[in-house]
Amino acid sequence: MELRYVVETVQSLPVTRVPRLPSFIRGITNLRGNIIPVVRLDLFFDGGGTENERGEYKCLIVLRCEGHLFSILADDVLCIGDMGKNLLDDGIDHANSSGFEKYVRAELTDGDGVVTVLDGERLFHGMTRESAGLP
Repeated sequence: MELRYVVETVQSLPVTRVPRLPSFIRGITNLRGNIIPVVRLDLFFDGGGTENERGEYKCLIVLRCEGHLFSILADDVLCIGDMGKNLLDDGIDHANSSGFEKYVRAELTDGDGVVTVLDGERLFHGMTRESAGLP
């Protein structure tokens, strides 16, 4: 995720389920008085998928896009850093991509392999459209 969208990371907070939300929205949580949705990206990228719990998540990554807060569940945050704009390979054809690929901002290589950087704005708009039942 590009750092410009990241507000903070926090230890997992209690999540309250809300009926009739899309399956990828695990529920809502209260972050210092702000009620924010909690998203499972694995279910979002799988097109909604099935609710198959696979253990506990360690943290929430809180994001802000267009003034709206939302959070994504994470197993862990391995590193936070500025990769430098020149390292981003934005050679992705978003017009012809589908599924997970249309939410990728760029890919870069570091000493440990390939790092995929998600586009916070595309992700926010995709989740908003999906929640509203729009294509």
